[in-house]
Amino acid sequence: MPLVKNGKILGDAFVHLADDAEIPGDGAILISSTRFLADPETLSRRAGKTGVIWPNNRDVDDLVPYLDRLAVIDLADRKAKDDIPNKVSRWIDLPCVAYASAPTPDGKWLLVACMATHQLLVIDMATLTIAKTFDLPQSPSEILVTPDGAIAFISCVSAGKIAVLDLRAWQLKEPIVLTAGVDGLAWVPANLSR
Repeated sequence: MPLVKNGKILGDAFVHLADDAEIPGDGAILISSTRFLADPETLSRRAGKTGVIWPNNRDVDDLVPYLDRLAVIDLADRKAKDDIPNKVSRWIDLPCVAYASAPTPDGKWLLVACMATHQLLVIDMATLTIAKTFDLPQSPSEILVTPDGAIAFISCVSAGKIAVLDLRAWQLKEPIVLTAGVDGLAWVPANLSR
């Protein structure tokens, strides 16, 4: 099936490889789940893009342990033409699978929720390293940062709480206690007209 963008057919950069074909060091490849799971560490760290064909009858949780990196895309290096894709300039290794993320308004920090480990990671955007880690209530799933960058609210689905992080003091405050299943967060302007 051809790829279509802005009404134009594009070439597919991914090359479908048979299970017994040699894996190239770079370039975009598409491989079977069986092939990927035979050597996931090597394949997930290769320079080129790796696509995995995941069958509908296979549990996607088998793939989750290999989704422990964030792609850093350098938008400043983007070409003038809109059809040139952004390129990953670096990967940030994480100790967990990132479930949600939100930048601070000043662009200095990226907050990353790790649902399985019940943690919030703070990535320093200048060094692209993890600067801080906070233990949160069970299953953090959404992050909302106040427009002034002072507070981050993190919904913790299974715990029924919203964690509150003071971003100036880097301290967790008392959580907001709700009911299990609390999930999405959004700002609503105070001056809504009825």
